[in-house]
Amino acid sequence: ENSDHESDTDGGKSASDDSSSSDSDDSGDSDNDSPNEDEVLRLKSNMTTQELISLAQRQSQNNKGSAAPVFSVKVCGTCLRSNSDHSNEIVECDSCGVSVHEACYGIQEGGSIASNASAASTEPWFCEPCMAGVHQPHCEVCPNIGGIYKETDVGNWVHLVCALYIPQISFFDPERITRATLFELNYQSWGKRACCLCKDIKFARTGLCIECDAGMCRQYFHVTCAQEAGLLSEPSAEDSEQFFGHCKAHSDKELIKKRKKNWLSHQLNYRQRGATIQAERALEGEARKGKESASQRNNRKLKRCRERWVSAREGDSWVPTQKMPRLLLTSSKAIRKFQRKAELHEWNVEAMEEEEYNKQVVAEIRRKWHIQPAWTVEYVAYYHDRGVRIKEFQENL
Repeated sequence: ENSDHESDTDGGKSASDDSSSSDSDDSGDSDNDSPNEDEVLRLKSNMTTQELISLAQRQSQNNKGSAAPVFSVKVCGTCLRSNSDHSNEIVECDSCGVSVHEACYGIQEGGSIASNASAASTEPWFCEPCMAGVHQPHCEVCPNIGGIYKETDVGNWVHLVCALYIPQISFFDPERITRATLFELNYQSWGKRACCLCKDIKFARTGLCIECDAGMCRQYFHVTCAQEAGLLSEPSAEDSEQFFGHCKAHSDKELIKKRKKNWLSHQLNYRQRGATIQAERALEGEARKGKESASQRNNRKLKRCRERWVSAREGDSWVPTQKMPRLLLTSSKAIRKFQRKAELHEWNVEAMEEEEYNKQVVAEIRRKWHIQPAWTVEYVAYYHDRGVRIKEFQENL
């Protein structure tokens, strides 16, 4: 036993020496690698989940008997900061791999359903969707899927960052940040503004958009779209409840670059961690029976948390006293169902979208002047409308 202990200590010393030398090497080469770091993060984040799972499986097979795989720097998915200490740690969900600050998620050491003991390093922690048995739910106020969610008072889901940056969304328990309510939202705001950052125009008017906080600027965007683009400002230390967003023209370029890099790091670490967890679950059947593994222990704890979550939600559903109608096109979930229906019916979606676009162009052609000649629907409609305008002018004269 003493010899084994000595060998372990020697191995620990050599490992520490290697790590110190590698840290010095990394610090020396950091200047050379910095130009390509953002591109590497972007390429890795574009990998599919299946590719990440297969990569994690190969790494786990190659690293059998060695230490656990080391991920990149942990970044909170809400504030996009990497600072972590004993008073406000960055914890990772042991079911999906998402990382978040304890203070940002409202985690407290109380043994409650929504905040199990995460400060203990040996105790697994699970986010609310994992405890509820929900995988990547649809956010009620934005079209993006994936990230850190909070349950609403009626059993739906919203991104935590959306709930923080939209003023009309509040929480029943502000300390633990649980049970978000959308009842105070103005229903006329749904789909009123189009997001200028949405990659798919069909989702630009879904949910709710926030406005650039710079004076008379009229740029609107979804909260999660702005977070990806690095446009969300962090609350100051003096006022931790002020959450604002600024467009590209009213934001510091260096801050935008830093936030985008942190967002990419969080997404990469989150997806790699989730893929590793899935790979470990897949290899459980091949593992030998005997002592309970860490993955099996986490699954057992997760099952217990789900049972407690369901029992706590029984008979506790709140229904709004007043319901207001809402357009289906303002719901990203409804649009995705329509797209799925079109795929099942094998409809030509591109032709239908082009037809709708041409109808909109023809309807708004009276507002346009001096269109360049081209064999397009827009110019043909303008040509015929131009003749109508000339006749109207002649009659008025």
